[in-house]
Amino acid sequence: MASIHVEVLFHTNVFYATIHPEDEPSVSATLENAIRTRTDYDHEFRDLSSRRQHQIPSCHRTIRSPSGEIGEYVGITMDITELKRAEEEREKIAAARGGSRAHSIA
Repeated sequence: MASIHVEVLFHTNVFYATIHPEDEPSVSATLENAIRTRTDYDHEFRDLSSRRQHQIPSCHRTIRSPSGEIGEYVGITMDITELKRAEEEREKIAAARGGSRAHSIA
């Protein structure tokens, strides 16, 4: 069991090392709550694993053993940085236009 704990601890430390320091408390609280309540979790955070910051949503689901215990969490993360930038740009343009938005009819 000790080797499993060390491996999980290593992966957890590597994971937290990539999270923006301002996001770490909320990510930690979300993950701890999911483990405590044995539930799935979704969370968005800023990732610093490369030379530039990335916006990352993280969606994880529980994989349970036949006895109902959580065996692991599996999930998906994706880089939505460009999507976030486009949304911010759209909001700036809308604000500059006085909040009006052009709509097209398809």
